Amino acid sequence: MSETMKALVYRGPEKIGLEDVPVPKIIEPDD
Repeated sequence: MSETMKALVYRGPEKIGLEDVPVPKIIEPDD
């Protein structure tokens, strides 16, 4: 499995892009 995934990221007005971000991981049982 890949360590990154694509995410739609909002960085401000007219600054929206598709970026590679780390895949979230469950650390605590209540995550």
